[in-house]
Amino acid sequence: MTVPYIFADASQNIPLAELDANFAAVANTDNIEYNPPFANSTVETVTAKLAQTVSVKDFGAVGNGITDDTEAVQAAIDSVCPVYGSGSAGSVYFPSGNYLITSVLNLTNSRQAGTKCRDGLRLYGESSASSIIVGETGSGYAIADVTGSQWLNLSNLGFQSGSKNKSTVGIYQGLASALQQTQNQRFEQIIISIHDDSTANGGNGTIALWNFGAEENTYDTCYFIANTPIVCTTVVNSPVGTYANPILAQASSHSLGVTTFSGENYAVSLGRYYSPIKLLGVNTFECENIYISNIGTGGTNDYSISFYSSCVNVNINSTIEQLGTIYVLGTIKGANVNLTFGAIANSSAPIIKLARGGEGIISYSNFKITNNDSSSSNRNIFQVIPTSSSEQVSCFLQSSTFNSNLLSGYTGLNENLLWNPNTSDVKITGVNWSYTIGKSKHSIALQNFSLGTTGTTTEICEVLMPTILSNVSAGGVGIKVEGLIGTTNYGDNSRSSGWLSSVVTLSTSQNGVKTYGTAATSWSGVSNVNASGNNITNVALTITDATVTTNVSVKLTPTITGVNNSSATFTGTVDMIWSGWSSVAPSLLLSGNSTP
Repeated sequence: MTVPYIFADASQNIPLAELDANFAAVANTDNIEYNPPFANSTVETVTAKLAQTVSVKDFGAVGNGITDDTEAVQAAIDSVCPVYGSGSAGSVYFPSGNYLITSVLNLTNSRQAGTKCRDGLRLYGESSASSIIVGETGSGYAIADVTGSQWLNLSNLGFQSGSKNKSTVGIYQGLASALQQTQNQRFEQIIISIHDDSTANGGNGTIALWNFGAEENTYDTCYFIANTPIVCTTVVNSPVGTYANPILAQASSHSLGVTTFSGENYAVSLGRYYSPIKLLGVNTFECENIYISNIGTGGTNDYSISFYSSCVNVNINSTIEQLGTIYVLGTIKGANVNLTFGAIANSSAPIIKLARGGEGIISYSNFKITNNDSSSSNRNIFQVIPTSSSEQVSCFLQSSTFNSNLLSGYTGLNENLLWNPNTSDVKITGVNWSYTIGKSKHSIALQNFSLGTTGTTTEICEVLMPTILSNVSAGGVGIKVEGLIGTTNYGDNSRSSGWLSSVVTLSTSQNGVKTYGTAATSWSGVSNVNASGNNITNVALTITDATVTTNVSVKLTPTITGVNNSSATFTGTVDMIWSGWSSVAPSLLLSGNSTP
């Protein structure tokens, strides 16, 4: 029997009694054909047509947050997933409601004979705030496991841990050993909210999205909330442990490339225990615009994004609050990172922390840093942390730029970083200053650096000297100060300026003994504009070895005459060149950053 068009309108003049009679005569919808109203359309059974999109309520799901809907939801999913080799999956609709799940939803795919094919499966709801899957699958278990499903689409759904036997992982995207493909999955308008439990997952906290080796996936305008909202790793045993209960046996490692967070995403950690985002070995990872923050207290974590192993082609545009530090316990290469910081919980937290012993390397990358929190305006850009006092220096910066809106006193470049011979071709900029690191040369450029009033001795930079071992020859260091000294009184046209050029052999050492040359200073002053104005008559360059073995201060002292006696500024460069050092080398720092 053929039904001309099951959704026919009144213009087709099909008597209702005739339809009723026809339907009553057919006991099995497999015998009813669905005939679309378009020419050359494929005729199929009503059963096949309805199976293309089903509602979980068609299978008995209640959605009241109390009744266990696991069996009904899984049945709805399986109903649209054919046996492997006979087609692709259909769609499952979740009307508004809270669907309680007590065992992990199986959305996996292995492409093995006799198994369900979940390629192309789509799960969607009314909205991520009204169609919610509530996970009470237990500690160490996810709400849903999507390993191996190609072209999976989840949209307008919420996933959250329940109140009893709480799920500690939201969605697990793994990589099966039998089918090493979990690709082209797309999450749209998804909220994954897992409870606060810092002891979960082997003491690594709850995790909203756990991606092991799932490539070429897109997360569009999603919210991730947990102790660790996002984990992307190329090894099954990651820094946050191993997912304990995958449905399919997992591979040990796999690449993780072309991972995209598009639109506006949200990654917020709970309790300040762990980084909101942890990346291990990712390749081509992009966040177009992601907000990163923390809710609640309990821990002392400052890390917003943590990098492990070798991360390549990372592009992140992020607004960050509460957690002010990017942690590099690995290598970042070819990155473009734009960070805007708001209110920071720890006002002294460095912006970038490099971990010695774990590499701590940034190369061929560009960072833009905007710090909008006035209470944390004195944060260092860099900090290097050792794992042991005897550890060999491993951190370095190479062929990279770091642009910031920070003042000159807070670059935070320390000896452990600058001594590494691989640190070169680096430029760091801030408000009225820039810092360039090249092979055997460091340069600082300053604009309107305040020197104070007449007779004031002001340090403009420091040279950190390496430890010189007894009976071991060391190299030489030369320093050049060159620029314009000017007074700052502009109101009465009485300012003046002059050119300073000074070269000095700062230190040479042999057999553990330091020697100092004499500064050769050339000063060219300019007469005052009018008789009552200010005139810089001299500028003294002072080299002071403050602690004998560690840091050497470079200071300028202006002499100003005139009735206004205004203060002086320095606009120019300080260059340091060295040679002959057999291992570590000296380093030039902006004023106030001598402590490693």
